[in-house]
Amino acid sequence: MFALAAAASSVAQWVQPLGAAAAVGALVPVADETQARAVAERLRAAVANETYLAEGHPVSITVSVGMTVTDLSGERFDDLLRIADHRVYRAKSNGRNQVVDSESLPA
Repeated sequence: MFALAAAASSVAQWVQPLGAAAAVGALVPVADETQARAVAERLRAAVANETYLAEGHPVSITVSVGMTVTDLSGERFDDLLRIADHRVYRAKSNGRNQVVDSESLPA
């Protein structure tokens, strides 16, 4: 199985007024959605726990991850990316710095 994670990183307050953000997609081989979520959580925590320097100023970065899991048995890549992207925006609207997957969504 593969996990598709579309991750959007929001940078520190001094660049937020500029609307600075980065989006990254990754296709990661995993056994199931539980393992995919664990990978995404490790990524989220690793980024959040670092302090970066930008032009000599400390910058905190968080990652909002939207993910979906597939066994590649017929799903179209575009559809998977659309689902993951939708979940990134859900993570951001729910306060950022979190992982949203199918388990995170209301029934």
